[in-house]
Amino acid sequence: MLIDGLRFDVAMRLQGALESRGMTLVPEVTWAAIPSVTSPVF
Repeated sequence: MLIDGLRFDVAMRLQGALESRGMTLVPEVTWAAIPSVTSPVF
């Protein structure tokens, strides 16, 4: 959950940066069939 929340936060920052340059974005939420991995699990 923390990793997904971090990804969402980064995506929203990117959206804000792109919108400030005049782009229009529409965020969408989707479910992944398999959990993705951001960092290795030890």
